[in-house]
Amino acid sequence: RTFPIHADLRPVLKALPRHADGFVFRGPDGKQLTDKRVREGLKEVQAALAERFPTPEHERGFAHGTPHSFRHYFCSTCANGGVAERMVMNWLGHKNSEMVRHYYHVYDEEARRQMGRLSFGEKAAETSE
Repeated sequence: RTFPIHADLRPVLKALPRHADGFVFRGPDGKQLTDKRVREGLKEVQAALAERFPTPEHERGFAHGTPHSFRHYFCSTCANGGVAERMVMNWLGHKNSEMVRHYYHVYDEEARRQMGRLSFGEKAAETSE
């Protein structure tokens, strides 16, 4: 499956050294990354984020995250950004929208933004005339 690259990521990737084998990211030993090393790296990132952004009591945050949490975040960001559900399905490799809905989380800020887009009363009457 191919996956488009966000414009902000392109210059970062172009700045990385090119290797004959075509791999962009390498492990500490200079060899191809293993699944295990990717998981370890993600855990290190999450630990640093959890330290920098402590989770309030009785809430879930970086300290409770898993590597799959990034998938939830990406899906929710896409949905809140207006990306079509079929496109998100394609990017995540899902065959149906059920999994996209599983990964999507409504954030308070987004709920407020969406509510602010609605018109009631006088404003609604003006736009319908």
